[in-house]
Amino acid sequence: MVLPGSCHAAFTVLRQIESVVVLEQLGSSLFDTALQMVVKDRSVNATYTDVSEEDSQQKFMTDFFLIYNLIIGLTPILPAMLLARLGDRGWRRAPIMLPLSGYLLSRLALLLVVLFRLPLEVMYGAGVVFGLSGGFCAYWPGVMTLASLGSTAKDRSKVLMRVELLYGGGRPGGQPGVGAPLPALQLQHPTRVHPALREHSAAPALPLTLHHPAAGEASPHPRARGRQRPPAPGPRGESLWKPL
Repeated sequence: MVLPGSCHAAFTVLRQIESVVVLEQLGSSLFDTALQMVVKDRSVNATYTDVSEEDSQQKFMTDFFLIYNLIIGLTPILPAMLLARLGDRGWRRAPIMLPLSGYLLSRLALLLVVLFRLPLEVMYGAGVVFGLSGGFCAYWPGVMTLASLGSTAKDRSKVLMRVELLYGGGRPGGQPGVGAPLPALQLQHPTRVHPALREHSAAPALPLTLHHPAAGEASPHPRARGRQRPPAPGPRGESLWKPL
């Protein structure tokens, strides 16, 4: 079956390495924002002994992201080396396709956690899957290798700079699209305000009064001591100002 011209052109564009980089960055923007929202929502039920409620939430989020970042940072080391050797043998797309496959599976795990209210520890397993598939350690070198091999020696620096530019601008460009539907979403638990902030916000505003010195009274401001205004004249026109 022959594809229409528009579908064939769209498929050709999606096969370009620049399109893969942009789509991956947009997906990362959506995933990172959603993961932070889910962890914040689950932290409301966190309880630790001898710790306040707000500190328990902070400790829960800190522990989760610490363990999760360690998993996705240390797990891909050995698989990335194997994929690099596989790419040197001619499988140039393997260091890109396998990490993207693990990336997709790990992001689907977050969707299952949200839909079926699975434990948040499932994301640790998703991080392991993403790491065993190569992770970012194998993905980005594969992208740069494929981009350099697909360009001529004259245009190679321009191609690499374009890929770097798309990688850097893909995530900030996706943030407005990610943040647009967030006001319509409602968390399961209401947001709590720290007691200190609540007391501070409930404190009445202190009135600001300015002291206007009366006639003949010295100004309290240190700069105004030498600029004392003489008193008003007396009833018969004579001045009440008497030199010392």
